[in-house]
Amino acid sequence: GVQWYHIMTQILMNGVVHILICALAWVTSRWANMSDRVAIFFVAVQKTIVMGLPLLNELFNDDPLRDIYALPLIMYHPVELIVGIFAGGRMLKLVEASEGGSAIDVQGISIVPGDQVGEDGSQEVDVVAQTGA
Repeated sequence: GVQWYHIMTQILMNGVVHILICALAWVTSRWANMSDRVAIFFVAVQKTIVMGLPLLNELFNDDPLRDIYALPLIMYHPVELIVGIFAGGRMLKLVEASEGGSAIDVQGISIVPGDQVGEDGSQEVDVVAQTGA
């Protein structure tokens, strides 16, 4: 059967594979600007569950251990989230430094952090639409 150390080994291996793929994506995307490079960093490791589980169901349809085979894919998603949490703040700083400011621009809308804090403790932001005119 599956022992606790099998699961812990799998989590460790998932983390190592995830970090290696992220590093490979980072190193091979030097041609892109910083915001695109950060997007490549996060997107390069996605689609594991969406692609993997249907493939496992087809390949191992009648196998009684099919659920065990799916375990690495299912455990990989939390690893993606944890690495994303730790890398996200650093990546945001890299993008801000490369663009020379602290505003975030999304499709022509600049989001500039405001000085006001809402009643619930959240920081309010001022949204300023920029037009090409």
